[in-house]
Amino acid sequence: MSIFRKAASGVHSSILGESPEQKEGYLSRTELIDRIYKEFVQRQKLNTTKYGLLFPTNFMVYLSKSDYDLWNETFPYTVKEVVNRFNEVIRKLTRRKYKDYVPHAQFWQFQFSAFPEGGVIFHDGASERGLEPGEVLIMTKIHPDMDLDEVNSMLDGEDRVVTTLHMKNSQTVSQLAINKAALRQVDIRSKDRFRVKFAKFGKMQEVPVNEEDSSPASHSAAARLVVLDGAKFLSASGKDATTYLMSSKIIYIAGKASSETYGGYPVARLDTDAIGTPHLQLRYLQGDEFQVAAWGKTVAAEKPVEPDGQHWQTLRFDEQLLLNGEIAIEIKRP
Repeated sequence: MSIFRKAASGVHSSILGESPEQKEGYLSRTELIDRIYKEFVQRQKLNTTKYGLLFPTNFMVYLSKSDYDLWNETFPYTVKEVVNRFNEVIRKLTRRKYKDYVPHAQFWQFQFSAFPEGGVIFHDGASERGLEPGEVLIMTKIHPDMDLDEVNSMLDGEDRVVTTLHMKNSQTVSQLAINKAALRQVDIRSKDRFRVKFAKFGKMQEVPVNEEDSSPASHSAAARLVVLDGAKFLSASGKDATTYLMSSKIIYIAGKASSETYGGYPVARLDTDAIGTPHLQLRYLQGDEFQVAAWGKTVAAEKPVEPDGQHWQTLRFDEQLLLNGEIAIEIKRP
């Protein structure tokens, strides 16, 4: 855990002074990116040996409430820029020394949170005050949690924040009028939670060179999604159909205003504006097991799904999804 203070406080590792760009004590976006990058470089040097390359891939970033409110709309762009800087470091290291490095994680994961007002940081047996504008607390792990519901497991251990986290602005970024092509390789889980797939450690482009770069397509379908009632699927040509072939292990289901990919994954578009963009994410695990997380009203296998994009509900072949109480979709074997 690193705490970036405005002035030296003796708390753990990294301490930075205020940037000239800051106004009235607020954190600049450049400084936020620099601090996350600095934490990555420090942890990479600490964990890497002459025999192997190792670095954190899971980042929990706490900001003061005022800084969080100031920058929350820019978080996906911050993630994109930070990962590009990470990849520059990894490319150099794997070119010069660690040529046999195999990625130790499947993706980068980022969680931004407003530090609770009145919260206390416990470190080395002493308590410190919470965060003020311009201050950042960063916690890292070598591996990301597979399920974002477990993200608070980062708080276990000696260095921990003893408080209940109050997540602000859980509204999804997809509800903002953004150009999704600019973020096609950033998997937006909610307004302050993001994943970026490990690729070739190259720079994330505004628009991928080809569809293979943006979509982890599979040669064999995981399932067929069959609309039973309430809508039809839209194909790339704009024609509608009752069946969608799930050729990727992860897809989104969204309304007709959605693009054909989202966060680098395919989107099964329905010919309606009555559902979100996206409305839910469906992922295939193994055997006959699937999981769904939703942002809009959804029932999976006759059980309601929390509409927060964080809680995963299990369902299997021949079970149904019900969107907004109107659109019924059954998961069939391919």
